[in-house]
Amino acid sequence: MHCRFDHGSEEWNVLLAAIGGHPLQSALWGDAKKAVYGITDRRMALYDQDKLVALARIENKGLERILKLGWIPQGPVLAENYQWEDTQHFFKMK
Repeated sequence: MHCRFDHGSEEWNVLLAAIGGHPLQSALWGDAKKAVYGITDRRMALYDQDKLVALARIENKGLERILKLGWIPQGPVLAENYQWEDTQHFFKMK
């Protein structure tokens, strides 16, 4: 499994819709939060070979230089035919 962080907004929204993700995980929502509140995000797509496994739009929140927090509103989103157990080895600390 590997991660990609380079999907553009339109591509992200297409992928999210294809796996039935929540609107709060959309790039449109993230772009609106940035424009209104200055909240930035990072979009992570997890792949098994060339198959999409999961998506997570991670909002960066907190107090600058004091506390940073990543929040995934209504996510992450798992693609059909995958279970969270399938992703465990990717996230385990080594």
